[in-house]
Amino acid sequence: MFYETSCFPFVRSLERHWEDILEEYDRVSSHFTHSEEDVYAGEVELSAVKEAAKSLSGFLPYVEEDMYNGDWEVFPFMFFHEKVERNCKACPKTWELLKDIPGLSSASFSVMKPSTEILPHTGFTNSVVRFQLPLIIPKQQDRAALIVGDIIKRWDRGQCFSFDDTVWHSCHNRSDETRVVLIIDVERTAYDHINQGTPPGTFSYGGGLPVLTDQPL
Repeated sequence: MFYETSCFPFVRSLERHWEDILEEYDRVSSHFTHSEEDVYAGEVELSAVKEAAKSLSGFLPYVEEDMYNGDWEVFPFMFFHEKVERNCKACPKTWELLKDIPGLSSASFSVMKPSTEILPHTGFTNSVVRFQLPLIIPKQQDRAALIVGDIIKRWDRGQCFSFDDTVWHSCHNRSDETRVVLIIDVERTAYDHINQGTPPGTFSYGGGLPVLTDQPL
């Protein structure tokens, strides 16, 4: 369920520059709007949300509002290959790190405010691999976690990890502080060279990508 990130060369660059990414997050968090309106006009279909993304900017409530309790918002740079121009221009160092990632599909700051619960769910599609780069982590680390299957994952600032979000997973922030991560999705087929003779794009179903044996608890 969790994967060896050394298979993905871009991870090292993200970890090396995580403080630059955090600096840009801090700046846009103070200067960009945080919308509380239904900016998607009630749409949750993927095609409709992609179309809406072209004209959006700033921080937005996560689209599937029935999937969480509390306050969860995103600052998208790309959503299923649709670039959010204004947000990318506002974070030039972050976008410079993201833009040349092979197979980049989606990327955003993901912000969970205190007392927020994301209910068990699976991702939009099985065509991508999900990464998280933790930027701001509550001091009460035992009060915030990602749960993938039956595995509990705690965050470490600046330490990227990858997991299969086709597995049922949930997330909670029961602390009194905000949690912020950079979420990145990449197309599986862009990394077929690390499959070991398995069919194209299938590594996260038991193909060539090494699974971590020392699972986080």
